[in-house]
Amino acid sequence: MITPKLVSFIIPVYNAEHSLFPCVQSILGQMYHPIEIILINDGSTDHSKDLCNKLAEVYASIHVIHQENTGVSQARNRGIREANGEYIQFIDADDYIDSMMTKKLVQAMKSNKKCELVICGYEAITTKTSRKKYTPCIEGMLKNNRYLTHIGELYKQIILPSPCNKLYRTDIIREHQLSFTDKLSNGEDLLFNLDYLRHCKHIHIIGDTLYKYLMKDSYSLSRRYRKDYLQEQQRLLEEVTRFLREKRALTTKNQQVIGEIYANSIINALTNLFHPDNSMPRNRKKEQMDDILLTAKRNVDMKYFRGTSQKRLVSMLIRLRATYGLYAFFRVKPFLQHQQRVLSTIVKKVKHE
Repeated sequence: MITPKLVSFIIPVYNAEHSLFPCVQSILGQMYHPIEIILINDGSTDHSKDLCNKLAEVYASIHVIHQENTGVSQARNRGIREANGEYIQFIDADDYIDSMMTKKLVQAMKSNKKCELVICGYEAITTKTSRKKYTPCIEGMLKNNRYLTHIGELYKQIILPSPCNKLYRTDIIREHQLSFTDKLSNGEDLLFNLDYLRHCKHIHIIGDTLYKYLMKDSYSLSRRYRKDYLQEQQRLLEEVTRFLREKRALTTKNQQVIGEIYANSIINALTNLFHPDNSMPRNRKKEQMDDILLTAKRNVDMKYFRGTSQKRLVSMLIRLRATYGLYAFFRVKPFLQHQQRVLSTIVKKVKHE
């Protein structure tokens, strides 16, 4: 009888006293064994430390590490060093997973001895009634000459960046000394995955949405102002492009998708600039907007600004160099979005009455 391979779950914990228990319970309820759970308490200031210790006292499969706050990247790196499993899964303490997730991921990994990574879909949950499924554009066991042609799409679908909807082989991570960088405030997950994929010739993608991502308002672009948003997005797009060039996979299809993502980033950057929390004076916003538009002209073909009415409007205003028109549109956009949310809430209440 073949002994099942141990799976190590790595969970960074920071002030997660209200969400950690259901997260851990979803792992303990997996239809796959054996497992170990590594909780890295990253300097929490609430009761997370005590909760971690209590969970470890009750369940022998749970190991706890307490450390000073160093951020999620270093916490994950610590978990990698401590992991005993042949496979690794990363989970955020705010989220939970389907009871069949690990079993399905391991089965997919074992379906071909050459498989080096398994990816699945996930579900973003904002409220009890608001859920959005993110399903990969392609499924099955894929050689690198095939899955590389879909990297752009997987990135655009937000399937590629996260480490939480994947099953990794520990030997590959350690052999190539892969780690999460803490030099970025956003996108370190994507860089880790690109580094890992550099060593993958075969991956398996399954369409099931097995990871449950509980979205917090503070992580939504529309809910907070991000100072260096466009620079961060540029950096990540450059890294994806560099990866594809290395793999000789910068196909017309991948280039098109990257162009579309870049166009979306320009619109998001303009939206972000006029966020209510941005206290920047008007003249400074105008300067920043000019910089964003200059970036768009230099790096994005206008053909990628298509699809939505917003994209077409922005494209037209950029072509006409109608700076004040763009300023006026994005100035009133937050108000219009607020009114739309209010109207949507009213409609939902009326439907339930």
